[in-house]
Amino acid sequence: MTKKEATEGILRRLATPLGKRGFSLLKTKAWFVGSDSKGFLPIFSFQLISIEQNGVEFRPQASIRVVAIETIMALAKQTPAAQNKNSVTLGSELGRLTGDVHRWRIEVRTEAELDDAAGLLVQAVDEAETAVFTKYDNLPAIDEHLNAAPAKLAVLSPLPVPRAELGIVVARLLQRTDVPGLIDSHRAFLGTISKHDVKDFDDFLAQLDRAIATSTKEKD
Repeated sequence: MTKKEATEGILRRLATPLGKRGFSLLKTKAWFVGSDSKGFLPIFSFQLISIEQNGVEFRPQASIRVVAIETIMALAKQTPAAQNKNSVTLGSELGRLTGDVHRWRIEVRTEAELDDAAGLLVQAVDEAETAVFTKYDNLPAIDEHLNAAPAKLAVLSPLPVPRAELGIVVARLLQRTDVPGLIDSHRAFLGTISKHDVKDFDDFLAQLDRAIATSTKEKD
């Protein structure tokens, strides 16, 4: 079974059950996007890996797009609107989020096995609803995930520099009074990785300040 056959087959089988759960298929990405809840969009997708005996392995992924965060990130990084349209704020493989990687590695080798795979992926959506979509549908919860312990892994944003950038954007959206100290905490952790990461973070902060200043002037 080819990846193309597996993708087309599974999307057909998921369209109805996920549609009943409020998700619509974004064909260009092979994503299912949930209803917008005050600027928080749940996204369900899957990574597809080729395996032995002409098979494929589905790895379900749960993500969230936060419009307010992405708007600021686009301004700071001067990202073209077309490129930013479908950007994802937070996300991870469901198995890593739940700590049950084996359960959410779904192997398929024949067309007939796609029915069972679809059933498991529907279960994955229901699990993602609890693990991600409802848990992180607000800025305070995202702030806790990104900023509570800058030196510890944030599963939904595992890369150190993007995680630090997102953390500061969220903190500023929440108008936290301790943003300077939080910046120092993220910078200190990045410094244990590389000076280059610190420079990237500092460059972003400068861009962020300019973007917010520009946005404020336009509103005035």
